[in-house]
Amino acid sequence: MPFERQIKRDSFCKVGDFIKTMMDSLERISAEYWWLSIIPVISVLIPVVLVPLIVVNLPVDYFVRNEKREKYKKSGFPLSYILYGLKTLSGFLIVCMGIVLLFIPGQGLLTIFTGLVIMDFPGKRKLELILFQRKSVRKAINWIRGRWGKEKLGETFTKA
Repeated sequence: MPFERQIKRDSFCKVGDFIKTMMDSLERISAEYWWLSIIPVISVLIPVVLVPLIVVNLPVDYFVRNEKREKYKKSGFPLSYILYGLKTLSGFLIVCMGIVLLFIPGQGLLTIFTGLVIMDFPGKRKLELILFQRKSVRKAINWIRGRWGKEKLGETFTKA
């Protein structure tokens, strides 16, 4: 019997050492990677704050007009390219977040739409129209605009 007690005591010490080592590791990791806690906050703030801000500021005839939008004006050489790159990168990141939100609770399609509005790339208009043609997206956009006292976006729109 004394031998069995010795084994149990040794195994308990090993488990205790393991738990202590794990706790020390978690404390070290939490001190080094605290910034990862920002990701969930951003994933909540973008759909809640940025999406309505962009949707509300869209012109009423955004989907009705057929003319090509002006190209990004490049007035100051280095600064304009940097701003253009940041704008496109932020739109891309918002589209990626929207894709993630398709699989978890959230406004995935609306977030993708917002990212597309921000970005500039060939075929952008066609993708925007495809998304806007979905009744759920159009209804959500017009609901947000109505809450802010803005006119609904056109129910009729041009084909891509």
